[in-house]
Amino acid sequence: MANPSLTEFISQSQRGLYSSVFGPEYLQKQTYFTVDTATGIFNTTYGRKVWHALNNQTRFFNAIPRNVWGNTAGWRIRSDRGSGRSRPVTETGSIPTVDVSAIENVSSLPKIVSTTFGASVKSVFTAQLEGGVGDVLALENENAQLDHVKEINEELLAGSGFVASAGSTTTTTVPASVAKNIKIGDTLSFWDTSANDYINTSGVAVSGVNTSTGVVTHATTSAAIADGDGMIVEGRAGMTSIEDIVNYGKDNQGNTADKQSDSNQSD
Repeated sequence: MANPSLTEFISQSQRGLYSSVFGPEYLQKQTYFTVDTATGIFNTTYGRKVWHALNNQTRFFNAIPRNVWGNTAGWRIRSDRGSGRSRPVTETGSIPTVDVSAIENVSSLPKIVSTTFGASVKSVFTAQLEGGVGDVLALENENAQLDHVKEINEELLAGSGFVASAGSTTTTTVPASVAKNIKIGDTLSFWDTSANDYINTSGVAVSGVNTSTGVVTHATTSAAIADGDGMIVEGRAGMTSIEDIVNYGKDNQGNTADKQSDSNQSD
């Protein structure tokens, strides 16, 4: 038997590679090539694309109009569209009674949101080898940009108030699923159920957030936080969230306790 040519050898190698990856006769519909199960190739591939789009590409802040008025900039959100503003009328019928919208205005100062990236020295060298990713720092830079967008999305969609399940004078435990709504540098105030009043209305600064246990570490409060107490975000270190805008009233000024009371009632 004559030795195969280089082209034939490469073709045979590719056929062997495809066969090991996709299975024999992979172009035929077999049990491992289904589209109607959770492990089927369609669900697996499509699910990854959806995950990538939702976690990396969705830019919520693009959907929120930012307005400029006077010498400030901020958001204008309509929290109540009114009622009975639109309805059919006859040619000589009465115009519906005007029920104005509730517009919430929030002016915001510039905020800095930092996203870091890096790579080990070993990975930088090995990434240049055959089959490597190439410029690993460029890859991590791209991933950091996606992570930055996700962080901004989370800050804009963050909740404003939660009920504590436990705590002390320096910690408050909330459900782990909502701990990401609190960021290091935010300031918190609390509704003390035993005193039936707000405490630390000027805010205590957050120094740590455990998103696995829901434990939020903060500066010392005037009373120990207990099960059933309310935790309210008094100020943001980063972006103002949409819920902050609606809950805090028509502007970003006024009595702190009143704004917290609005937040508590909305929740």
